Amino acid sequence: MATYGEYKVISDRSAADLQNTIAKITTKSVNDYKAIQERDQKERRMFDIRQRKREKEYAADVVAFEKNGKAIAGEINESFNKEYRYLLDQYNDYTNILEDPNSNRKSRKEAMDTLADLDRKILSAKSTQEIYIGGSANLEEKLSNSAALGSTYGFVSLNMGKDKNSEFIMNKDGGVAQDIANQLIGKPGKGDTFTRNTDGSIEANGTYLNADGEEESYTTKLTAQEVEAFLNNPTYNYIKPVETAINSVGNKFINENGALVEGFEEEKSIIGQPGALPKPKEQTIVSTTVRGENGEYFERRETRTPVNQDAINAEINALAATQYVNFMANENDLARLQALKSIGLGQTQLDLLSDVNEGEDKFKKIFENRMREKISDGIMNTNPKANKGLFKDENGKWYFVEQVSKTEIKKGDKNTTETSDEYNSGK
Repeated sequence: MATYGEYKVISDRSAADLQNTIAKITTKSVNDYKAIQERDQKERRMFDIRQRKREKEYAADVVAFEKNGKAIAGEINESFNKEYRYLLDQYNDYTNILEDPNSNRKSRKEAMDTLADLDRKILSAKSTQEIYIGGSANLEEKLSNSAALGSTYGFVSLNMGKDKNSEFIMNKDGGVAQDIANQLIGKPGKGDTFTRNTDGSIEANGTYLNADGEEESYTTKLTAQEVEAFLNNPTYNYIKPVETAINSVGNKFINENGALVEGFEEEKSIIGQPGALPKPKEQTIVSTTVRGENGEYFERRETRTPVNQDAINAEINALAATQYVNFMANENDLARLQALKSIGLGQTQLDLLSDVNEGEDKFKKIFENRMREKISDGIMNTNPKANKGLFKDENGKWYFVEQVSKTEIKKGDKNTTETSDEYNSGK
């Protein structure tokens, strides 16, 4: 059996084991530290590479954005460029915080939330720029078309500032909108200013000429939504019920040769011949004595063809109904009021549409009755110089004048007063 001293010699080897263990742990720690340093250096190099790549993409993105916006008027375009560069700067800064290996968890969380918001703002800036580009091109085209301006369409109403009661005054003739349109295409008038704010709203100042040719000053403030609405629809199309209706008549009643279109002649059944096809009624010649400009007298003769009253009135009623549908399809109040004024109506009749009870029914009846009158007048004025075409007699009955002749009455003739005589000419 070993003595105590022998055991002590054996146990004393633990000191060597401890030193070995410490040495191993120290070596591992040094290796781990070196590995951490290497990984940190690698991450830093990758971070620097990504940062340089982002800066390159940033520069290219800015160039593309600014090039895209050259269609917009100078100062307005610069406001877009300034905003876009600021957003990209912010985006790069917060991306760096998110990817920086030395940033803490709190700052990375804040960066992530901010980047999501910046993404939306950058997309919105691009989208709004496109709206301005499209709107500017639209305005450029409209303002260059002087033939259509004021005859085919008009600019919408915009507010022109507040009165002493802090109530917005609306510009009714579109002069404010047209002046702003000129600013948007880079053609401002003297003293005009246009400011686009970072929230997308605008403030515009300037003057326009009113209906009396006098200068009117304005200060317009529009929200981002109002600006977008204006750029998308800066004008409204005029409703021209009478003109459209008369143009649509075309050769409906009278053909290219000046004759009554088949189907509108009045017909009569042949008595005593059951089953026989009806024949057109006989023409009549109406003779009237008229006095000329120099005091001479003429006998004027019209060859009249009886027409189918129901067929002609049905067509007129259909035209009036169609124009009512066209009127209601355009919801712009300025367009509607302009249309009503063209047929001798106005705001009083337009207000009927706000009556939730029987207002629309009353309005429709008034509108279509007036349209029938205007269409009838238009049909009778189709060829006024030749005095040919469709006309109405004193009883409101339609007739068709196919031929007109005139013979001077010599002195000594019996008929020297204005008289009228009718007789059948046969056919």
